[in-house]
Amino acid sequence: MSNKRLRAFTLIELIVVIAIMAILITFSFVYFDNLSQKGRDSQRISDITQIQNALALYHRDEGTYPNTLTFGGALMGSTSSSTYMLQLPQNPEPRDDSNCLDNEYTYTQNGSLGYYITFCLGGSTGSVTAGKHYATPQGITGFFLLQDGLKLWLEADAGVTESGGLVTDWDDQSGNGNNAIQGNPANQPTLIASQINGKPAVYFNGTSWLELPTGFLYNYPEVSIFIVARPNNLGANGCLLGPSDNALTGMEIQFYGDGWIRLNAAVKYSTGFFTADTFTLSDLTYDSTETNANNNGVPLGAQPGGAPLNYNGIYAIGMYASGYTVNTDIAEILIYNRVLTPAEILQVEQYLNTKYDLY
Repeated sequence: MSNKRLRAFTLIELIVVIAIMAILITFSFVYFDNLSQKGRDSQRISDITQIQNALALYHRDEGTYPNTLTFGGALMGSTSSSTYMLQLPQNPEPRDDSNCLDNEYTYTQNGSLGYYITFCLGGSTGSVTAGKHYATPQGITGFFLLQDGLKLWLEADAGVTESGGLVTDWDDQSGNGNNAIQGNPANQPTLIASQINGKPAVYFNGTSWLELPTGFLYNYPEVSIFIVARPNNLGANGCLLGPSDNALTGMEIQFYGDGWIRLNAAVKYSTGFFTADTFTLSDLTYDSTETNANNNGVPLGAQPGGAPLNYNGIYAIGMYASGYTVNTDIAEILIYNRVLTPAEILQVEQYLNTKYDLY
């Protein structure tokens, strides 16, 4: 008989084995957690798509979108007994994947423009990147334009009608029908491709302008306006936006100096609203108590407010007072009929800055 001893593991070998097992277990947890997160993100995309489809059917039958949604509850017709979803999906848990907050999906109705559903992905899923997103009737986007109170939305990459290479109509995307038009070819601007961040702009050459509907902005007690434009003749006595046949009334956004703002004949700012020969985001809020303005997010300082805007006529883009024109490229104009909160102003600024890469 052989007398062989069985060799035992040394302490060091045991420690090495335990360490390897711990690493494998950790990797397994990470791997399966990543799989679980990917599964939750895929479920979120599926949920949002199902909700969008149900809302499209609801809109087809009801002619509008619901005022509210209760996630986990049913989506029923408001004027019929139709059931569009027996149970609206809820954000799968845990909800705080990666940098996401522990929140349920949120739904906001936006009148004539539809709705947006806010959701977050922990990681990229298909063509949708990680992070916060907004689902609208038009699709899914990583940034979203605030639409509560939006009365005019002109963007050069949508709603521009040309004839013979000249712009005849720049249609309002807010759904309010405040279209900017010009019937005289001699005074029609042009659409120029790839002017800012690969996007077009409408070019006003100093003899061209567009006109808004009669009465637009009249008697507005408060207003917020955002403009993405490049002044090519800053200092000229002309208006980017002003009364077509008058001066010292209503809202006048001038090129005089380096950006005058005159409201109901009162000069609120005499410098700094625009930057010469450079696309900038210029924004303004006005009500009875205060006026505030920013250039590329930099505040110009608070000024007194005033009475409701008192011009009841036709505002022009690119001209005022029956012929004082400007030379400028305009990519986007947004006008709200209320003063946005600081958080809302930041949201609109982020939307425009993301779109145009301004600052």
